[in-house]
Amino acid sequence: MNDDESFSMDGPEDGFVDKLVERKKAQTPVSRPQYEKFAKRTVLLYNLVEGITHADITSVVRGGVLLDIYLRTHDRAASVSFLEGPSAQAFYRHVKRHDLYIRGKRVSRFFAMTQL
Repeated sequence: MNDDESFSMDGPEDGFVDKLVERKKAQTPVSRPQYEKFAKRTVLLYNLVEGITHADITSVVRGGVLLDIYLRTHDRAASVSFLEGPSAQAFYRHVKRHDLYIRGKRVSRFFAMTQL
């Protein structure tokens, strides 16, 4: 056994553990993006074609990240919620100006909801 090396039950004396702790403190924490809790982010679509699917809706909705799509097949309606309110408002304005067609049929009624 070599007497030049010392070992204790508390850990190595070379400061390895201390270096790990310092490195962890130096790392900046990753912050998660914050989104407005109560935002105008939902657009309601009515008079949809019978048998419409989520894929049909996502194939035509553009302008932002979608949070939720809720289909009410018996009412032939859907609510489309965006992650961010400005995206929903921009989509609503675009549809008012340029119309929206899903599976070849014009969506004749749509409304912007106040909050989700």
